[in-house]
Amino acid sequence: MGHSLGGLAAIEWALEFPGEVEQLVLLDPTPPAHPPYFKQRLFEAAQVATRPLTGLMSLSAPFGVAMRRAGYRSTTTHEDELPQELAEHYFSSPRHIQLLIEQWWASYPQQRRVGELIESGARLDPNLDILHLVGLTGEGFFAREQRRLSERLGSTIVELDGYGHLFPLSHPELVLQTLLDR
Repeated sequence: MGHSLGGLAAIEWALEFPGEVEQLVLLDPTPPAHPPYFKQRLFEAAQVATRPLTGLMSLSAPFGVAMRRAGYRSTTTHEDELPQELAEHYFSSPRHIQLLIEQWWASYPQQRRVGELIESGARLDPNLDILHLVGLTGEGFFAREQRRLSERLGSTIVELDGYGHLFPLSHPELVLQTLLDR
């Protein structure tokens, strides 16, 4: 089971070692890059250019929870229900903000690796049972990429309309209920 970057890592593992994975639960996984990787190269160049600013970006920590809540409201149909204690833990310390930024930047090489594995013909075990839960729905880029990924992997996709990317943290009961229903 993997969420976000963890989902991408789970996909990479299942592609690299198909006999070692029997079931895969993807929770809004970061989608792999696909050719021509143009966007990927732009982000990697931006990473190099802005790396010295990562420490400065962490100065946004006092506003982290408010920025998260505003972003959540603007991309979903629900109020952000992430408990205040968790929101403060993940979004209000300079170190956590810095870790989030570093994780975001680190995702691009992994996205390219997984995209290249898929494009090169690497296949998942045909008996692999894949459940793919998506919190961002509609016609936006992320939702389209989730559907595209589901098609490429042959996974069963369940769209949790309007719950946002962090639904496993804010609504773990949705994940549990979906697994129990299945």
